[in-house]
Amino acid sequence: AADVFVSPADNLQEAFGLSILEAMAAGLPVVASDFSGYRDLVEEGKTGFLIPTLGPADFGELDAAWPVLAEHIAALQAAQRTALDFDLLLERLTRLAAARELREEMGRRGRQRVLSHFDWPVVVGRMEGLWQELSAQARLAKGQAPAPNVLGAGLGTLFNNFFSGTLLPNDTVSAGPLAALFSQGLWARPPHPDLALTLPPEGLALILEAVSRQGGRATIAGLQQTLAGLMPPLSVEHLVLHGLKHGLLSRK
Repeated sequence: AADVFVSPADNLQEAFGLSILEAMAAGLPVVASDFSGYRDLVEEGKTGFLIPTLGPADFGELDAAWPVLAEHIAALQAAQRTALDFDLLLERLTRLAAARELREEMGRRGRQRVLSHFDWPVVVGRMEGLWQELSAQARLAKGQAPAPNVLGAGLGTLFNNFFSGTLLPNDTVSAGPLAALFSQGLWARPPHPDLALTLPPEGLALILEAVSRQGGRATIAGLQQTLAGLMPPLSVEHLVLHGLKHGLLSRK
């Protein structure tokens, strides 16, 4: 019954996207975040659109805490530092809403892609091929030194490929559409005590004030320099991502 399937996922626990394949099998165009396995499913401009995501260049203290964090808390912390390009999301949805023929053509291509790449006989054949490949690798590896243990690796090492990109020092931000609500104390922040510790609202307030003092636009490097005595540079980057995620800041 739907015209478009939208999935702006941002969580490290979303590594594939079965719901996207179900939507494609139903003949729907898909608008999804360019994140993790989603980019392996949606063909940009053919079966739908992928919306760029930004993540941290460095996870900092979260990397140190990750081994002792509960998995869902670690995923929550990373998701709150994952920002989608909401301006582009709006443009893509508006475009699809106005173009029935485009929706139907993308939906047809999506269904064809599911049948050719993800139907059960195809998937089982690919799994068998993967098992044979891994078996061959295991035979070749006998007697060799073991591979490095990745269990101690940080979030950035393991998951930085999930995002489209990271914030750059010269990236410019301005006040977002919900900045006014935030300044009035009306912003509905996602309630979770861990977020208040690592992404404090008072830090967001300082960043919005600094943007305002710099004429309504500021670079990441400029904000880090301006707020150097109040918070470390990495905290500025993480708070900016958090603000972009929730519409308090904009890169438009």
